[in-house]
Amino acid sequence: MHRQVGDLKTDSHGIARGSSHSTPGHARRVASSEAVLRFIAEEISVHTYVNIMDQYRPEYHACEHVPINRRVTHKEYVEATQIAKRLQLTGDSDS
Repeated sequence: MHRQVGDLKTDSHGIARGSSHSTPGHARRVASSEAVLRFIAEEISVHTYVNIMDQYRPEYHACEHVPINRRVTHKEYVEATQIAKRLQLTGDSDS
């Protein structure tokens, strides 16, 4: 996606135009989150807009699969946002 549209661009009203959106699956563990965020920063662009969200909740059969069977903890969320800041990724958080 990033190759196709490049870094985030906004119009005069601050609305995103031509940005890419990437959801790295359920990389909730800190090590996995760091690997995904490092890849974005080093291989794509530190200007990639990153929105780290903590509202995932397992539904339907997700509770049967260990990697995705629980919510993100507050500690995991905070650590992921700190990693993104350390890697100088831009973006938003939902809380």
